[in-house]
Amino acid sequence: MSFYGTPKVTCGPEVIEIEGETEDVFEGIVYVKHWRRSEGCATAYRRQQNSTHPRFTIPLDRLTQCADIQGIGDFHRVHVQFSSKLRDRRRSFIRSTLDISTKAIISGVSKPVKVVMSIQPDSAPDARIPSTVDVGEKLLYMWKVNEVSEVYGLRVQQCYAETRDGNKMIVINNGCSVDTELITHPKYSDSGLKAFANGHAFKFPDSDEIIITCVVETCIRRFEHLIVDGDKRLCGSPPKCDERQKRSTSGNDKEKTKIYSTETLVHQSLHVMNTAETKSLLRKLS
Repeated sequence: MSFYGTPKVTCGPEVIEIEGETEDVFEGIVYVKHWRRSEGCATAYRRQQNSTHPRFTIPLDRLTQCADIQGIGDFHRVHVQFSSKLRDRRRSFIRSTLDISTKAIISGVSKPVKVVMSIQPDSAPDARIPSTVDVGEKLLYMWKVNEVSEVYGLRVQQCYAETRDGNKMIVINNGCSVDTELITHPKYSDSGLKAFANGHAFKFPDSDEIIITCVVETCIRRFEHLIVDGDKRLCGSPPKCDERQKRSTSGNDKEKTKIYSTETLVHQSLHVMNTAETKSLLRKLS
């Protein structure tokens, strides 16, 4: 029995497959050299299978069970006739020596990350978070993961401002600002680990304390050789907020507010004072 050409080797992301082609129906075993009797290291073919394309497939995670792969061989019965006598012989041979070796194994568990939020004066973004700000003061909103990660990123989904007595209004919805005078659309760093927005301090009429709560979801960043089951948790492209705002202005935007898990919430409270009103009141009292 002879083969056509050289066996075909296919190295996929999960398995290695070797396939040959024979002139006649193949009967025998395709196996890893020296490991024919080991489970998972050989594939047997019977004549009843009527196959002329014997193949052997092995998952990458089973390579070590079949030792070092030096080549692929086959074993089958050959009937040779000498002087009108039929003798049963067995013949094994190597069709192709393949240099297949493991270059690297990448594995591990990435710890989940948490998101933190800070609201700082826009003029001094590295300054300490202020306890009191004035109405109209420029602010810098920043969201970031608490640890540097090559796996995770973040997406700002929603933010709202509220007081302790229940007054509440949404300022960011579905990743875009509702009112860019109060806060701009979030922008993201190239790494996807941070998001920024500019804004102005504001307050409710009957309260000096305002609590900013944001829904920030972590996601998995896309990178080479990433294999995932579905793309639900992948970091998608940030929304095109300018286009969405135009649609909303024209009255065609019918997007609904989504409900998010409380595990994705980050908070920060601010005391916002109206200095001009306070000074005017003090002058009247004096």
